Amino acid sequence: MLDAASILALRSLDQDSDSSWRFQSSQPPSPLNTAADVAFGGSTLAQAIHAAYQTIEPARLPTLRLYSVLGHFYGATRCSVPLNLKVTSLRDTRGFATRQITVSQPASDKSGKIRTTSVILVDFVAKATDRTVVSFSAQPRISPITPHSKLQDIHDKLRVDAANGRVDKKRLAYMKPFFDLLDIWHNRYCPEGMLDQQSIGLRLDKETTQRDFPYAQKASYDWIQLRKTLPLESTKSQSTEARLPPTTSAASACFFAHFLDTWTSVIAPWWAHAGPGKVQVYATLDFALRFHVDELDATAWHVREHTCQSARDERDYVQANLWREMGSTEEDGEEGGEMRLVATMTQTCALKGPAGNEGKSKI
Repeated sequence: MLDAASILALRSLDQDSDSSWRFQSSQPPSPLNTAADVAFGGSTLAQAIHAAYQTIEPARLPTLRLYSVLGHFYGATRCSVPLNLKVTSLRDTRGFATRQITVSQPASDKSGKIRTTSVILVDFVAKATDRTVVSFSAQPRISPITPHSKLQDIHDKLRVDAANGRVDKKRLAYMKPFFDLLDIWHNRYCPEGMLDQQSIGLRLDKETTQRDFPYAQKASYDWIQLRKTLPLESTKSQSTEARLPPTTSAASACFFAHFLDTWTSVIAPWWAHAGPGKVQVYATLDFALRFHVDELDATAWHVREHTCQSARDERDYVQANLWREMGSTEEDGEEGGEMRLVATMTQTCALKGPAGNEGKSKI
């Protein structure tokens, strides 16, 4: 099981000659496939955000809020070695702080060369004052959705489904690394959504209640709540030099980035009932994560909506919206009972079928 603190822990290295900051992850990033030495991209996002927070002066932390994380992946990240993160300040003004994070690792060919795996821009904005003139949120496109209190955590549900023969045990075992990425969460899938009805990709042949919807109108929903309390504390297994996010909101931003990167590259083919036999390459090319509120708290219940807007010419465009469950009474000028949109993640992913006569498929 993944340890929440270990996912984010960083070691501070010597400052570069150009005054940029250097960090290294305390452990290798979360694996997607240990046999192929491929890491989960959400680990990179989470640690890049954490590294950016480490460069904000403590006196400014109460006045700045994260609102934008944009970047590109330049190649597969390895899960056998830690991440190196170089943080450069691009802007420090009264209202904004902008950091560029260059993520790198040693090449796998033993040449000793260092390869850049991603470059990420993290933007902070001054905390909102009392000048907000309008406040509302888009709502989930399918409503109502089943509340989390009436649902099982996904691990428990799939364990029961495997025991009852509703999902194949071998396929479930193959998918275990993907589900392990969600161990830090209470994670419950709504029966109204595509992922639940397709047993999270384990039953792509199953018809769904959205079978007559155009692909771009299909949607999936799942609830999350962080299992750990915040702020995080170092575990005994970590070095005393390990750094953790400085605030509850900072840690929540890192964990949300980690979570929102799950399933994005498989949504389009799964919606179209296309499994591994039809898709050879799934890979995120770029991403845009935006936070729409100042205060973040991953220990509260949130619901995610997955949709895919486009799929053509070997790439797609996927969106994940994240709402926080609000009380049934009016709060902050919003209508009682509505969800509050907390974040949106959009990604372009490369999707390639088996190689034809032209040779092996590459990105």
